[in-house]
Amino acid sequence: MEKSMERWWENFLINEKKINLKHIQPEKSMEDLNQEEQMKIHQMMYDQRQKALGLPTSEEQKYEDIMKQAWNAEGSPFKGQPYDPSIVQSIRKSE
Repeated sequence: MEKSMERWWENFLINEKKINLKHIQPEKSMEDLNQEEQMKIHQMMYDQRQKALGLPTSEEQKYEDIMKQAWNAEGSPFKGQPYDPSIVQSIRKSE
C-alpha cells in the first residue's frame, strides 16, 4: 500500500479507532530529510548564529573571498597592495 500524497491518516484500517489529527505535531526529524535539505538547514542555522555574533554569514564570506581574489587579479588597480575591506565596503555602499 502506498500513499498518493503525504498527509496524516486518521486511521490505517477502516475499523480502527480514528485519532484526532489536531493533537499531532507533524515534524520531521533531521534524519528523515535528504542530505541537501539537511545541509541547507545547517547553513541557515550557521548564518543565524553568525548574524547574532555580528560575524559574516556564509554568503557574505563567499562575497569577501571573491573580492580578495579580484583584489590581486591581473588588471586590478589594487594589485600588490594589502587587501583593505573598507575600500570594498565603500564601493558596495555607493552602488
